[in-house]
Amino acid sequence: MGSLRTLAASKVSPARLGLLSTKDGLVETPAFVAVATNAALKAVDLRDVPGVDMIFANTFHLLLHPGVDVVSKAGGLKPFMNAGDGRIIMTDSGGFQVFSLKHGTVHGELTQTQTQTQTHTASLKMKSVKAKRPDRYGSSDVRVGEEGVTFRSYRDGVRELLTPEGSVSAQKALNGSIIMPLDELPPYHVTDQALRESLDRTHRWMKRSLDRHLLEPKGQLMFGIVHGGSDKALRKASVDAIRAMPFDGYAIGGALGRDRSELYEIVGWVMDECGMWAASRAEDKPVHLLGIADPWSVRRLVQLGVDTFDSCYLTKISRHGTVLTGAPADPGRINIASGRWKGTVGGTMGEVTGCECSTCTQYSVGYLHHLKKAHEVVVDRLLSVHNLEFMARTMRWIRREIRRGTL
Repeated sequence: MGSLRTLAASKVSPARLGLLSTKDGLVETPAFVAVATNAALKAVDLRDVPGVDMIFANTFHLLLHPGVDVVSKAGGLKPFMNAGDGRIIMTDSGGFQVFSLKHGTVHGELTQTQTQTQTHTASLKMKSVKAKRPDRYGSSDVRVGEEGVTFRSYRDGVRELLTPEGSVSAQKALNGSIIMPLDELPPYHVTDQALRESLDRTHRWMKRSLDRHLLEPKGQLMFGIVHGGSDKALRKASVDAIRAMPFDGYAIGGALGRDRSELYEIVGWVMDECGMWAASRAEDKPVHLLGIADPWSVRRLVQLGVDTFDSCYLTKISRHGTVLTGAPADPGRINIASGRWKGTVGGTMGEVTGCECSTCTQYSVGYLHHLKKAHEVVVDRLLSVHNLEFMARTMRWIRREIRRGTL
C-alpha cells in the first residue's frame, strides 16, 4: 500500500481527491505547498495562515545557515520553526539552488504583469536568464562531476561539495516528512547531448540518494524526480527509470517550458503518454509538481492528475503589492499600489476581493494602499496572509469539485 489513498476520482478528468499519509500526519490532496525558504514564510507567521497545511523548506540555504546540525539539535524543522503539529514539511535536495548559481538568476514561476496574467503566459522556473545581481563569486565556481556538485557559499565564499549522500544526510537532520533526491537541473536551452548526459547523471544520483535514504528511513517519504526537459522520449525514459526504483512518490521537475501552454503539454506527456498517471494510481503514490503553483495553473494541472504543488509565488507577489481577487473558479488580481486606490476610504478589502480572511475583514483598500506607498513592511505580511488564504480556499474548492465530479 502506498502513501496516498484515493478518496474520490473525477468522472471528467484524471483528477483525484486523496489522503496523503506521512509520519507527521495526514493531508488532503490536491494540496498547495507554501515555500518557506529559510524555514520561514516570507513576512508571515505560520499562526496567521491556518489554511496552509504543507510547507517546503530549502536544504541549500539551511545547510549554509544556521547549519543542519543546529536544526537537528532543536529536534528537526518542525520544533525549530514552531510549525505546529498539523503541518507537513517537505525539503528539497539543494540542487535547484546550486544550479541556479550556475545558470543565472532563476525568475519566478510567473511574470507579474497584468497582461501576462490575462493571456496565461509564464516564465517558468529553469529558464536561464542574465542575472540582475550576479553571485559575487561567479557562476564558473559551480562545477558538476560524478561525485556531486561543488560551489562557493554565497555567505563566505567557502567551497562546498554537495553529493547525493550528503544531501540526504542533511535532510535526515532536518527531519521533514517528505524529502527529495539530488538531481541536476540544466537550463531550458541546452543541447540534446548535454540534456541526455544530465539525465543519466541525475538517475545515478537519485539511485545513490535512495540507497542512502533506505539505510535510515526515519519514516520519511522520498519522491523520485522525473526530468528530461521538453523531450518526450527522455521524459518517458525518466519515468521508467524512476518507476524501477522503490520511491514513495513521484515529482515532476526540470525545465517545464516557456509558457503555460508548454507547461501543460509537458506535464500532460508525463502523466499520460509516459505512464505516470497510471503508475501513481496503481501504486497509490502521489505526484508532486516542483516549483509551479498559482491559481490559474493549478486547476488545469489537477485535471492532468497532479496531486501537490509547491511555489513561492503567493508570498512573492504579495511583496510587490499584488492581491488576488474573485472566486477560485475565476481568479483575478489587483495592484494595491495603483493610483486608483489613492484616497479610498471606508469599507474593507473584502468588498474588493470577495475574501473573508483576517486582512480582508479588518483593513480597507485605502489603508493598505497607504501602507504600500509608505513602504511600511507590515503590508507585506497583510497581503501575504490574504494571498495564502486565497490559495488555501482555491484548493478547498478544487477538492470539493472533484468530489462532486465536475472538475
